[in-house]
Amino acid sequence: GELKQLRGTIQHHQALPTVHLLRIDASLLVDSPWTTMSAGLRAAVVLTAVCTSWLWVPLVLLILFWVTAIALVFGKSFTKHVAALLVPPIMAMIDHRFEIVRQELLKGLTGRVLDVGAGGGAYFKYGKRCENCVTEYISIEPNRALQGALRREVDRCQPCTFPYRLHASGLEAVRGEQFDRIILGNVLCEVDDPYSFLKTIDALLKPGGRVFYSEHVLEDGGWKRALQKFCAPWWALVSDGCHCDRPTLQTIHEACPQWRLLNTTFKGASFIPLISRFEVGIAKKPAAPDNGRFEQ
Repeated sequence: GELKQLRGTIQHHQALPTVHLLRIDASLLVDSPWTTMSAGLRAAVVLTAVCTSWLWVPLVLLILFWVTAIALVFGKSFTKHVAALLVPPIMAMIDHRFEIVRQELLKGLTGRVLDVGAGGGAYFKYGKRCENCVTEYISIEPNRALQGALRREVDRCQPCTFPYRLHASGLEAVRGEQFDRIILGNVLCEVDDPYSFLKTIDALLKPGGRVFYSEHVLEDGGWKRALQKFCAPWWALVSDGCHCDRPTLQTIHEACPQWRLLNTTFKGASFIPLISRFEVGIAKKPAAPDNGRFEQ
């Protein structure tokens, strides 16, 4: 059904040589984004490639030490502004890689849409493409430093036929409401308690509704997993609370076992080793007693 259609669409558009258990090397989805990067991003790619060499481990540790010291001195005000500078370009690059897949997964946006942790507004354009079906689009972004980029992206997509709201807070702003579609884009890595957070998301989702998720997760094994575990405390401190070592897909299964998942694992989705493995998919909340199938 839908799983075969999605897999066929991805293979048709991108001529992927193989798709094993929906595990895809994200570098195969698009041509190299090198030519579309700004000079700053190119420099970041080169610096990351150099610093991941074992010969540069002392330098990496020194950089982590000084960045951590600055974060400790200036606190959240520093990390929130760093996130505001880095999140939009990094998310734009990842969106460039995932665009074909996201188009397929988000082409069914309809009714009331809740975009949680909207960041720089990377998902709003998908709502715009479904404006004949979307009746309301609500963004939640508690980092006020990011809201300028979010509003610019919303303005860029105007005019839209549906009403738009932005809440500069958490899920408490929409407590008691119900939504047809919910978008979680790199959110579960930042919340304090992903399990409880997902329970709240389930309460906000209408029966028969869907959740789109795109989350960087803990690697299966190897040096990247070891690096994630080692760097997790520093990464969380300097990236405004982002955790690079969470088994998010497992948490989704545990918190919402009634959801039916259509999931794809992407490896090499980012040039940053700590956040290069992504789980991307949609989850459907049963509208009736569940028969175990993911249906349209």
